[in-house]
This record gives sequence, C-alpha cells and structure tokens, in this order.
Amino acid sequence: MKEGIKIPKPQIKKPDFKKLGNKKVMLIVVAVVVIFMAFNVFKRPYDKPEIVTIKSNETAFLVPVVGDMENQKKFLSEDDMRNQLVTEKDIKIPHYWLQTGRLPGQGEWRGKARLLVIDRTPVTREWVNGPGGTNQDADEAIKVEAKDSITFYSGMNCTAMIKENDAVQYRYNYGERPLEAIMDTEIRPMVEALYAEIAGTMPYEGVISNKDQIISYIRNGRQEMAAIPESKAEYDANGNLIKPFEPARPAKKSVKGVISYFKERGITISVLGMKGGLTPENAEIQKAIDEKFKAEKDYQTQQAINKRNVEQSQSEAQAKLEAQRALNEMKVEQATADAKAVKIKASVIDQELKLKRMEVMLMEAEAKLERAKRWNGEYPDTLVTDAKNANMFLGLPGLTGKDSGTQQ
Repeated sequence: MKEGIKIPKPQIKKPDFKKLGNKKVMLIVVAVVVIFMAFNVFKRPYDKPEIVTIKSNETAFLVPVVGDMENQKKFLSEDDMRNQLVTEKDIKIPHYWLQTGRLPGQGEWRGKARLLVIDRTPVTREWVNGPGGTNQDADEAIKVEAKDSITFYSGMNCTAMIKENDAVQYRYNYGERPLEAIMDTEIRPMVEALYAEIAGTMPYEGVISNKDQIISYIRNGRQEMAAIPESKAEYDANGNLIKPFEPARPAKKSVKGVISYFKERGITISVLGMKGGLTPENAEIQKAIDEKFKAEKDYQTQQAINKRNVEQSQSEAQAKLEAQRALNEMKVEQATADAKAVKIKASVIDQELKLKRMEVMLMEAEAKLERAKRWNGEYPDTLVTDAKNANMFLGLPGLTGKDSGTQQ
C-alpha cells in the first residue's frame, strides 16, 4: 500500500424504521425470534450443577438410577449398600441428558443417581393417654390385662437413635422410612406384646410391686430355662427344716428383648421405661386399691407407734433395771469392803491377843527364872493342900502321896 493514499472507512447507516415502514420492522423482529428459537431447538440447555450438603447427623448413600436393567432387578445386599456410602459433605449429583423429542434440544437433564439420606438424630416417643404424649391427639398408652383379668394402662417412653456404623443395617431393613415411624409401628407393638406376656403371669397387685422385673423383661427378654422337677422338703433328725419344698417349673424358651432385637436391625435404644403410674380401666378398681393402700398405711403407722411405745417402755424398764443393778453392785461392793475391814480388824485383834499371850508367857518365864535363881534346892517339908491341887507348885515331886518321905 502506497503512502499518502487514504482509504475511506465504510459508512454503516442505521436503518430508518420510519422509511422502512411498520411491516418491514415486524418482519425483522419475527425473523430474529425465529432464528433464536431455531438456535435453542438445536442446542441443549445448560447443565446446572446440583449440589447437596450432608449434615453431621446424617449419613448419605448415592444410589444409581441409570444402569444395566439386570443389575437393577437384583436386591441389594448390605455390602452393596456399604459401597454406596458417600463421605463428602458437599455431594454433586451426576446428570444425564434424556431426549424427549426429535430435535437435539428437545429433552431434559436428569440425575444419574439419587441421594438417599438417613437422619441419625435421636428420637424420643412418649406413649401415654391424653395430651402429655408425643401424639397429643391419640391415646397411645400400653393396654395390658393382668392374670386376675384386671385391664390397665401403662405409659411408656422410649429414646432411640441410629449410630453411624449401623446406618447400612437400618437402610437394609427399613429403607427410607423415618425413625419416628419405626418407633410407632414396630417398637411400640413389641413393647406391648412383651408387657402383656409378663403381666399375664401375675395379678394386678403383683404388677404394681414388680415393675422392675417387668421393665427388665421388656428390655432384655430372658434366657432359655430348662424344666425343674418338684423338690420335696427335707428335715434333719430333730425335725428342723433343711431344704424347703420347691414346686416343679416347666421349661421356658428364650425371649429376645426389645433392645437386642432392634440393635440387630440398626436401631440403638438408649432409654426405655415406664412413664407415670398404672391406671386401671375401671375407675372403681383404682378407688378400691387406693382405699386398701390407705388402710395398710394407717395400719403400718399404728404398728410403728405401738412399736415405738413398746420400745420406749422397754427402754425405761431397762434403765430402771440397770440403775437397780448398779445400786445392788454398789451395796455389794460396800458390804464386801465392810467385811474386809471387819476381817482385818479381827486379824489385828487376834494378833494383839497373841502378842498378849506371848507377853504373859514371857512374864511366866521370867518368874520361873527368878524363882529358879532363888531356890536353894530344898523342898518344903509341909504343904497344906488337897490331892486335887497337889501339883500346884510345879517341880515339887512326891506331893501325890507316892513318895513316903513327904508329909501331906
């Protein structure tokens, strides 16, 4: 291109719709719309991503809905369901194009898989009569008949959950049914059946006094029990009872309790118990029971008062007895002390007497010694005395008349 030569720019003139006229404008608009529609008919719409967020209390399964027809006819096992578990919190649902017309743009985007979510949040149900229960418009208390044909109602409460490791088992057994529905339609009927079974073996008063045994049976069931034959009473040679009589007991099959039964199906029951008291269907029965209970309480109260009075009387008598015993012991001790004092005094007197005797004997010995010193060896020639006192003077021989040399 040579320098200095200017190339004029093309002039684009805007259409003058006034000169073209209304008909031409309409034709242009129609043409644009037709072109746009034709473009959409031959082009698929935009595949907008579908994102689902999984909460911390949820477990999700991504279930394929498009695939081999033979595989879709098979029942899924627990292992197959475990392979469908997804651990991501944000899950993108894959899509496929479903052609619904002849033209390429006639169709829709549909999901290749469906997200199945199991809510693991604990659920509590209260099965009672009246507005205090979970379903306030329904009477859901457990209705049971005792052995003596007394029908009564018993409220129950139950809390259950699905643990993360049990989500596959729960889906395998219950699919997409919510836990609330399972508790009302399966757990409650089993509780009612076990309650009726154990309550039917005891009278109504026995049901009242054995609530712990009943709720334990509902929760845990029982193990298999073998038959036990009748055992007779045994006594020793003196007639004392060694072994009491025991009646025969039939064999009983094992019964699975509610907790273990539903644990195997993916449901963990954390709470299962009675709510409120027992209510007989016949109000007169409850009135009679209340009156009997009041009479028993009055009797027990009077018995306690009587026992306390007896114990108080016995305590007072025992105190008097102890005081008298202490007084007697004190008197005995005083008498013993007095006797010891008398004995000691007698001993002193005896010692003094012995001392006096010794003094007399000493004086006699001294007198004899003095007499012996003064004696010249001769006896008196004449002694006036009788034969009885002839030996008054000791040491004088011949005074008895045997010696002829002495004159009496």
